[in-house]
Amino acid sequence: EIFGTADARPIESIDVDAIALLNGVAFSADGTLIAASGDSFEGTEHAVRVYRVGASEAPLVTVSHPAAVTAMAFSPDGRYVVTGSESGSGRLTDLQTGGSTSFYHETGIVSVAFRPEGRLLATASADGLTQTRTIPDGLATTLAGELSGSAAALAFSPNGRYLATGKGLLWDLESKPVQANSFGIGGSITSLAFTSDGQVIVAAGTTGALLVAAGSLEMLDTLSVSAPVRAMQLDQKRNWLTLALGSSIRRFSVRAGEPSPPTSDADLTARACELAAGVDPDVVTRYLEAAPLLSCRR
Repeated sequence: EIFGTADARPIESIDVDAIALLNGVAFSADGTLIAASGDSFEGTEHAVRVYRVGASEAPLVTVSHPAAVTAMAFSPDGRYVVTGSESGSGRLTDLQTGGSTSFYHETGIVSVAFRPEGRLLATASADGLTQTRTIPDGLATTLAGELSGSAAALAFSPNGRYLATGKGLLWDLESKPVQANSFGIGGSITSLAFTSDGQVIVAAGTTGALLVAAGSLEMLDTLSVSAPVRAMQLDQKRNWLTLALGSSIRRFSVRAGEPSPPTSDADLTARACELAAGVDPDVVTRYLEAAPLLSCRR
């Protein structure tokens, strides 16, 4: 089912046919395409099917893998979809021609990401290895770094110069040779994102979340949470961060140099009142939305 974000009502139902056990979905940047991954009931077929939203037609392509699909993403222009499996097999599929290119990691692929201009693909595996591939020729480069543990997250900076990995490494892709500096949160990093201006890295994982200056890698702030972060979403327009903590969801304002983000509904409202003088009306609105039962004293 596809739901509208305005009213949370279903707007379309897509029959995924042979995908009996659906385990993942992804939208293209413009929202016109959706990829659905899953397995057959017998566990013998593993595939990703790409559909055009609103077309109510057969899938544009079906990408098969020898094991369960563990990562997938569309290129920024929607032309390509990359898929990776727990066996280490990867496929880059051209949705215009239907052709695909295979690639491999020695262990399961855990994360994939496209550079913002769409001409470079990064893939990471369970053994900590990160690779980049140029598009469309597929020229591969291995980024040599610490290989213990999984590199479970990848994120490119908005200008495409830097690549942050779940190993707590920030790679400068324009340096010769390519070099990396280290950052970390004292535990496994499962989610990464850059703010829209590229100045701050948001890293979240088993021990919480932190904000890191992309230039100096100085720690700017620590977001105190009560449980490991299961998922993370950064609103690039407002730099609002949403963290899923298992049974709860917390929202923070990501602004370098500001006081520590709010950690309770009361703090949310207090922070909104501080901003009510007109610093940023959108941020004020978001704070009040997060604590709708409270209001500022005027």
